[in-house]
Amino acid sequence: MREAEKLSQQLFKNSNDKNRFMDKIRNQLVNKVSQGLKSPDVKLKEERIIKQEKEIENAR
Repeated sequence: MREAEKLSQQLFKNSNDKNRFMDKIRNQLVNKVSQGLKSPDVKLKEERIIKQEKEIENAR
């Protein structure tokens, strides 16, 4: 949920849009949990960039 919050801050300037986005995320999470499904791992672009930077640094 924290990552979704960060993403909503980056994507939306309007608080109504942020709230609508977070409501959709919460609803999807609740539905998956109630069905006993594991939610997929979330890989954000930011995480990929950090990993790439570390790989480049280690290669030096």
